[in-house]
Amino acid sequence: MQLVVVMPQMGELMVAGVIRKVLVAVGQEIKLGTPLFEVFVDLSHGAAQDCPPVFHLRVTSRERGWVREVHAAPGTEVAIGAPVMTVTSTVDEPLSVPARALRVTSVTMAVDPLFDE
Repeated sequence: MQLVVVMPQMGELMVAGVIRKVLVAVGQEIKLGTPLFEVFVDLSHGAAQDCPPVFHLRVTSRERGWVREVHAAPGTEVAIGAPVMTVTSTVDEPLSVPARALRVTSVTMAVDPLFDE
């Protein structure tokens, strides 16, 4: 079965996220809990504040599969629901129309810009 990894909505004010890092490669097997990508979310457009609400998140897989295509490179802004990568249930499955979105979860990361890669 072909699945698509889409940019999840992480908060009601989020409209898009910027891919910081892609943590998997084409051809790589993913398992439950495999980190897929990191995303930067800036919610400062929602309300004026002295300290803008920005978040760094890591999106991880809740399913098994094989990474077949990566559609978004680091630095790319991706809208909610837009494809980030394609995953199939077997390594040699022909690519077609995705059956559904891959189940993912996200966690907030503490990032220090002075020491971040």
